[in-house]
Amino acid sequence: FIHEYSHFSNPQRGMSSNADNRKRQKTALVLGSSGALGSAVSRHLSKSVGMRVVGADIVELPTELSENYELDGFISLPENAALQELTTQLAKGVHEFCIANTDAGNDSYDHETGEDLRGLDVIIVASGGWEGDPPLEPIDRDRLLPEEQSTALTEAATAYTDSVMRMRGMNLDPVIAAGFVAQHLSCDHYPLMVVMGATAALSPTPGMMNYGLAKAATHHLVQTLGSMNGNTLEHRALRKRGEAAQPPHLFPHISVVGILPTTIDTPNNRLAMPNGKFEQWTK
Repeated sequence: FIHEYSHFSNPQRGMSSNADNRKRQKTALVLGSSGALGSAVSRHLSKSVGMRVVGADIVELPTELSENYELDGFISLPENAALQELTTQLAKGVHEFCIANTDAGNDSYDHETGEDLRGLDVIIVASGGWEGDPPLEPIDRDRLLPEEQSTALTEAATAYTDSVMRMRGMNLDPVIAAGFVAQHLSCDHYPLMVVMGATAALSPTPGMMNYGLAKAATHHLVQTLGSMNGNTLEHRALRKRGEAAQPPHLFPHISVVGILPTTIDTPNNRLAMPNGKFEQWTK
């Protein structure tokens, strides 16, 4: 369980005595809001916590599946988009939502602390996906002609790199995009970013190397972004490096938390692994 935090270690830092901040409705962004995990998180934040929730996904969850809750906003993300396009669309969508839902009165600023309360309070990356590595088929250099060997190599390389890019696109790119949004479009009052990692990627992942690559990079992003507030759980030297590297636009009080589950118990995972040990899966 990777966790980089600031106000969790000192609860008083996350508190404000100003009534403007206490009474305002906080805003959460949920990436992957149409999936099993993302929709459950969105429903909890909306119904149980009372937050204003904006979802982001490739497709919007149909009304009949939203179980008596509605998102306050939805950002439609392009399918199979390059990282730059994904990040741009997400950032623009959040920016437009925040502008449309900002009260020019007491909800915009904490007049006691001077904090800008516009922007996101919580960012949760609930998107992701899994696939095994493509099978490695040996190329028969004795039987195949040189041209046929070249064709076979090209096909194998395409399958290999396509799998890498799919796993990166599903698991790492949304986290990179969310990290950009967290740095530029979070509110001033101790925002929180939560990312789904994977326990499997803490060690070698034979048979699913491409998935492991994406998740291991996700863990690194969580640790690094979290360390940039100067309150990392790592050693003192890294805390100093984090403080020194902090860019002016990154709020020093942002908390970045990584949750590393085992297999998540969702309908799709049960269909994909009907013989799995469901009782050991993350609920």
